[in-house]
Amino acid sequence: MIIYESFSHEVYSSFMIYAFTIPLIFGFILSYIKKDYLNTIYNLGIVTLSIGSIFQGVLEIYGTTNRLVYIYLICGIILIIIGITKKL
Repeated sequence: MIIYESFSHEVYSSFMIYAFTIPLIFGFILSYIKKDYLNTIYNLGIVTLSIGSIFQGVLEIYGTTNRLVYIYLICGIILIIIGITKKL
């Protein structure tokens, strides 16, 4: 984060700064509580949400928008739900 702030020329995006919280919350905390959620589909959902957050941050920094960014959110949530229900 220090490197990002030093090279960002004072242009910030909350999606870019807090992109690490998605794997932290869904990966570490949920796997610590219940280790059954560790499967490939669930992990792909976490990666999809993280990449979508970084991509949204890049678009915000660039100063543009794109409607297709919501596909990352939808696909990530679907993959997480499939990963959870696959273990149940």
